Amino acid sequence: MINRCCRLHPARCGVELRRAGHGGARGLGRAAPAVPTPGGVGSLCRDRLLPLPVPGKVLEQPQTGHRSWRWHWWHKAEVLPRAGTQGVPSQPCPALSQGHRDTGLLFPRGERQAWLWGVMEALGGLASILLSPELPSSHWNRFQESFANAAVCGKLIGARLQNHPQAPLQTQSPMSCPIPNSPFLLLQKPPLPPGGHRTCHRCHRDAAARGGLAAGGRPCDAKDFGHGSLVCACSATYCDTLDPLVLPAPGSYVKYESSKAGKRLERSEGSFQHNAKSPDFHLTLDTTQRYQKVKGFGGSITDAAAINIQSLSKAAQNHLLRSYFSEEGIEYNLVRVPMASTDFSIRLYTYADAEGDFELRHFNLTEEDTHMKIPILQAAQAVAKRPLSLYASPWTSPVWMKTNGAMTGRGTLKGSPGDKYHRAWAKYFVRFLDEYAKHNLTFWAVTAGNEPTAGEIVFYPFQCLGFSPEHQRDFIAQDLGPALANSSHRHVQLIILDDQRVMLPYWAEVVLKDPVAASYISGIGIHWYLDFLAPIDLTLSITHHLFPDYFLLSTEASTGSYFWEPRVVLGGWERGSKYSHSILSNLNNYVTGWTDWNLALDMEGGPNWSKNYVDSPVIVDSSKDVFYKQPMFYHLGHFSKFIPEGSQRVGLAVSKKCHRCDLEHSAFLRPDGAVVLVVLNRSPMDVSFGVSDPHVGFIEAVAPSDSIQTFLWKQPA
Repeated sequence: MINRCCRLHPARCGVELRRAGHGGARGLGRAAPAVPTPGGVGSLCRDRLLPLPVPGKVLEQPQTGHRSWRWHWWHKAEVLPRAGTQGVPSQPCPALSQGHRDTGLLFPRGERQAWLWGVMEALGGLASILLSPELPSSHWNRFQESFANAAVCGKLIGARLQNHPQAPLQTQSPMSCPIPNSPFLLLQKPPLPPGGHRTCHRCHRDAAARGGLAAGGRPCDAKDFGHGSLVCACSATYCDTLDPLVLPAPGSYVKYESSKAGKRLERSEGSFQHNAKSPDFHLTLDTTQRYQKVKGFGGSITDAAAINIQSLSKAAQNHLLRSYFSEEGIEYNLVRVPMASTDFSIRLYTYADAEGDFELRHFNLTEEDTHMKIPILQAAQAVAKRPLSLYASPWTSPVWMKTNGAMTGRGTLKGSPGDKYHRAWAKYFVRFLDEYAKHNLTFWAVTAGNEPTAGEIVFYPFQCLGFSPEHQRDFIAQDLGPALANSSHRHVQLIILDDQRVMLPYWAEVVLKDPVAASYISGIGIHWYLDFLAPIDLTLSITHHLFPDYFLLSTEASTGSYFWEPRVVLGGWERGSKYSHSILSNLNNYVTGWTDWNLALDMEGGPNWSKNYVDSPVIVDSSKDVFYKQPMFYHLGHFSKFIPEGSQRVGLAVSKKCHRCDLEHSAFLRPDGAVVLVVLNRSPMDVSFGVSDPHVGFIEAVAPSDSIQTFLWKQPA
């Protein structure tokens, strides 16, 4: 089947959605390629759809006046070019929307039945929304319009079919084409070819000619798994790259763009103007307004991530780590390191499982550390130009320290702060830092514990250790704070909460209003899983204004974690958009950095001993020695590569004359004096906008539908 890249850019691939046997794509002088089928037979399967007068977007004017129509449940009808034919024109069966998924739709002949089909199609679209929460909320707003279009389209098609009840089908393929003279026409999206994805090599060559991912960088090896956008495949022999960033000359800007349509950090340049009319959406930079400084962006080296990275050949491993950490990649500088096991481990363990070992004489790192995580961290440091900031988080204490005697379920530390159990648990942190230091790995920070509220939940399914804010406050004041301060790791910063932001500002008020505890604390960690319950201005902004001397850091996020979501969606653009939306919202509310969850997972979203599978920016298929860089990966790169540590958020005034042209955005001043502007368009339509820098000039720009852009330019010295 024609892949999504080719469908979006038919001229690049020599493909025209047209009746088979009528010449090649216009202007290319070659025949349209055959459609591969599971049996290896290639042809174009044609149905009896007729040109219909339904309003839609003309993609290309047909030579003969014939047009064929394709309707998607989330789009208006689109006019497709068709070569001239006698009798009834035909349309290739593959021209079906992703909204159909992989199921067939019955298309009745006749106006009444066709109207019912239109309604059924629209209801199918609604079901797709309900079953696919990763779709943007804007699809809800478009549903009513789609419903009306479906009904009209169905009626018109039915009427046309009544006028031509015996139109021949001329089916040439063993695919799911309709049976001749059947009262129904079966429309079905052909299955994926063997291997589960499609490749458009012409698109790759065109990407290279355009500059690919960046001028001189290697272009994306694009694969389409049928989920709406593309992934970039990497192997031992090939992986897409970016050139090191070179800032443009004064008066010019550089733009990096990724889109649902297939761009991946594609680089272009432009010049500032001095006289330009103001568009409907206008951003004005104000570098005199200064906000928080940025710590950075990164991900977590869980046991699962390490297992997947090491399942690849050495050459592929190197490509993966360089993609994340090097100048030719997206230059992560934050790495979260779990202390012992998490749910993303293949077994439950801690570093001190010997019963009653209060002095931790039997404390030992495990093979997961010495053979997996530590070598990967050392390799990441070796390829990174920027210094890496590591921070550690424990999930649970040894079971002999816990009230419930188990790593899972409701349980907290035995005793009370200041006693032998709490002193031993504080010492556990210091011993962990000691052991990693022996491998030349030092830490920037530790969190007091991952999701302390989880340990207050009965039957919680994986590792946890419960703390209330009062308990955490007293543990830090009496045990953990002094233990760190009196060790060789007194420089290590301490982060509280490391849990859902819905707990703010209450948690911070309880802990930080104690002067002793507050003296040991540097920041507050937040997770994103319950953000829909916690308005950002009532949590993060208020917390910042109450405690401006303590940084806010997003310490964990992942998609596919809700029970109703598919776990891994290869090529899911909306999941990347969710990441960018979260990052921009957090940055615009005083958060200093953003950390993803697993750096890499397998095709199932694991391994995970509790089967709590999720998605990841990098998915590894070890059976093929390949890994796939998801849209999430490139969304993260729009921030991590261009907003280095030490950058500072600056003012960005918005002037908007239209209600629907909404963009998300944030601007920063880098340590080298350059300006960075990130613009996210999650809507289904292009948005024209302008950017004014009073020191430089004016940019006229367009944010394509479902896209993210990063602009960089120099200001006068």
